[in-house]
Amino acid sequence: MEMKAHGITYLKRDEGLTIRAPDGPVTYKVTAGQTGGAYSLFEEAVQPGGGATPHIHHREDECFYVVEGEIEFHVDEETVLAGSGSLVYVPRGTVHAYTNTGTAPARVLDLLTPGGTRERLLEEIGEGEDTDDLRDIYSRYGIEMVNPTMRRDGDSNG
Repeated sequence: MEMKAHGITYLKRDEGLTIRAPDGPVTYKVTAGQTGGAYSLFEEAVQPGGGATPHIHHREDECFYVVEGEIEFHVDEETVLAGSGSLVYVPRGTVHAYTNTGTAPARVLDLLTPGGTRERLLEEIGEGEDTDDLRDIYSRYGIEMVNPTMRRDGDSNG
């Protein structure tokens, strides 16, 4: 719910526009349009074994806050297991990926600054795109997919 008098946004836990993205449901909490482009904030529901394959944001910094569950983050050559209440900051230009290593769904807040790119990307890709199509689309938004053969559990076959 947006509080029109002051441009303030107030959303309850399950509120916000939710769309199906290739990596799972993403809920828009605050968009770049609401922040003058300063940042965008999303909530992601990450199923066990799910997550994001290795990629690099060339245009924005990204910050993850684990609300519930356990997420294993791979950032450059380092791996960290982040539980509820943990924060992982990834500066632009850094290879990163993550996987829900737990047995239950996890919830993660994902902040990107500056904002706007992810909203436009999600609007374009919709559901059901294959990896080759995604690589081309992501590159138009300054996101480079890295080593797409790496499995989400962090093992690489090449």
